[in-house]
Order: sequence, then C-alpha cells, then structure tokens
Amino acid sequence: MGARLRIAILATGLVLVGAMSLDAMIVRKYPMKEVLKQSQYVFEARVKAVDARKKRFVVELVRELKGTSPFSRLNLNLQVSSKKEHPELLLKRVRDGLPVVIFGTRVRGDFFFLGYTNGTWFSMGSKSLPSKEPGRRAAAVCAFRCCEIYLRRTYRGKTSELLALLPDALAGKKPAPAYDPKVKPGVGAELKPAGAGS
Repeated sequence: MGARLRIAILATGLVLVGAMSLDAMIVRKYPMKEVLKQSQYVFEARVKAVDARKKRFVVELVRELKGTSPFSRLNLNLQVSSKKEHPELLLKRVRDGLPVVIFGTRVRGDFFFLGYTNGTWFSMGSKSLPSKEPGRRAAAVCAFRCCEIYLRRTYRGKTSELLALLPDALAGKKPAPAYDPKVKPGVGAELKPAGAGS
C-alpha cells in the first residue's frame, strides 16, 4: 500500500471516528464525490420490517455498487439516538419495500453507515463483526445516530435518480452530483399513508 493511500485512509478514519465518538451531525462540506471516494461499500437496499412502536427497521442488501459489504442486512435501532426527535422524523419517511442507498466504511474495527432515501440522509454505527465463514454474510446490529440534515447539500433528489447515476459516477464516466451550499438543512417529504391518493 502506497504512502498516499495510507494517509488518505487515515484521514478518512479520523473524520468518521470524530463524527461517531462525538455523536455529532456532519456539518462540514461533504460533496458526493468525496462520499463515494471515502465509502468502502456502496449498495442499493430495501427497507423491511418497519416497527414504529419499537422504533426499528431492517435494511436488506439488494445490489452492490462498490466493494463487497460484509453484511447482508442492517438491523437498525432508532431508540438509542441522542437526537430525540430524529427517530420520528425518519420513521415518517420509510416503509417496507422502500429503496435506500447505503454508504459504508469500516473505521478501527467499527462500521459507519450513511443511508439515503428521497431527500433524507441518516447515519448509523455498528460494532458487529463480519462472519468468519467464507462466503457467508452476517447481519449487523446498528445504532441510529441522527438524520444528517446538512447532507441535503450533498444530494437531495429522488433515490431512483441517485441509483441511476451512481454506476457511472463510481466508474469515473460521469461527474458525481455537485455540492450546493445554498440548500437549507432538513429532511425529505413525509411518505403518504399506504393507499392514499397522489
């Protein structure tokens, strides 16, 4: 491994460890190009088993876009967040079958994940260990940190549009979406109840 690569990995680790240990939102400028570069794993997933009462849901891997995730599913516990209003914010924006994009990085043995769905970013951490059995993927138990309201400046479009552009952006064939510092912090629109009209 070259010196430059080691330095880049260390710098990424310091940024993410700082965010995880301080339980703080990501407020710095974080362009999509940088998100993709720093993420060891990027994959399309689906939301499953949403339990609003227990404040938890599952994210299940569907298609890998970068790297090979050691986990086939992320079991997300929202009750542990220090941002007490954020679990409800997120639960109003997910439902079973909803596509999400997951960006993952391993830092000093722990895992840090960013999730994205239709204008809403959220972060989670996990101390779960990958399976030691060759070819087998484990399920990770993840602690919800917060809705990353400032990352709407990174991207705020439809999930389907992000999934369509990511392969070319990751391959370097097309530029990643541009960072927009003028976008106000926030989350995407609430989902309408199932069966509700447009």
